[in-house]
Amino acid sequence: MFNFIAIFAPAMVATAFFDHMRNNKLSIRQLFYVYTAFLIFINIASYALFLFVFHYRRLTFSDVFCLKFLGLGTALAIILPVIIGLVNIKLSIRVKDYDTKKTKNN
Repeated sequence: MFNFIAIFAPAMVATAFFDHMRNNKLSIRQLFYVYTAFLIFINIASYALFLFVFHYRRLTFSDVFCLKFLGLGTALAIILPVIIGLVNIKLSIRVKDYDTKKTKNN
């Protein structure tokens, strides 16, 4: 049971935080897509960090490892929405309304 919490809970935290940063404007379908993307990315990143950075040879989900995995996943769940929000701010595209310019010039 604790294994499922360690795998699925950080993505829920990231999705809730991401939705809160967007002023709760996401639809149910968008929330599902965002949750799935966070679930995949957070778990792959956590596995990669444990294997390559912390040099674990095998990933066995004991109680102690689940706590470590949950802690790392929660840290990633807080950091990732902030990074995505900063990238969205920096890469926002301004769209000009060309129809109003045409009507004013004619």
